Amino acid sequence: MGGKLGAHIRANAIAYLALFVALGGTSYAAIRLPANSVGTKQLRAGAVTSAKVRNHSLTSQDLQAGALRRGPRGPEGPAGSVAGTLPSGKTLRGRFEAGSGTPAGVVGSSASGSISFGAQLAVAPARTIVLSVPGPPECPGTVANPEATPGHLCVYVGERVNTSAIDTIIEGGASGATSRQGAGVYVISSGAGTFGARGSWAVTAP
Repeated sequence: MGGKLGAHIRANAIAYLALFVALGGTSYAAIRLPANSVGTKQLRAGAVTSAKVRNHSLTSQDLQAGALRRGPRGPEGPAGSVAGTLPSGKTLRGRFEAGSGTPAGVVGSSASGSISFGAQLAVAPARTIVLSVPGPPECPGTVANPEATPGHLCVYVGERVNTSAIDTIIEGGASGATSRQGAGVYVISSGAGTFGARGSWAVTAP
C-alpha cells in the first residue's frame, strides 16, 4: 500500500505542485485587506517612521516641539520714531490750493485751504512762502520739486490770481503760524472777481 502511494505521488508530482501553488494563491487572496480599511486605530505606536512619510507632506503642527530649529538672528533694524513723531531729517511733500468758487465782491475778501502733513513733527516748523525761485536758503526747491531744510515748512506758490496776500495760519494763531500736524493756507483778494492760489509744499522734520 505504501509503495503504491509513493509511486502515485512520484508519478503525479508536477500536478500536486501546481495544486499547492494554486491553493497558496487562493489563501493569500482570501486575507487581502479591502481598500481604505486601515486607519489610525489600526496603526501601532511608532509604526509610522520618517522613511515612510512623503517629503513636504507635513506642517509645523505635525512636528514635536524642538523639531524645527531657529535660524540665525537677522540684523537689527533702524530705530523707530520717538513718541510717534516723524524721524529727524525726513521730508514730506504735497500740494495745496486756496481760493473761492464765488468771485470776490470787494477788495480784501478771503478764502482758505489746508496743508496736512499726514504725520506729526516734534515741534511746529517755521514757515516760508516762496513766490518766486530761487527762494531763501531754507527753501532750495521749486514748485515742481519742493524742498525744505530741517525744521522748515516751505510753501511754493505756482499760480495766483487776484491776490494781495497768501500765508499760513492755525486756529487761534497769528498769521504765519503752523502746527506739528500742518497749517491752514489763506489768500486775500486784491480786487473784485475770482481769486486764489495753488502750488506745492515741503516740510522736513527738525
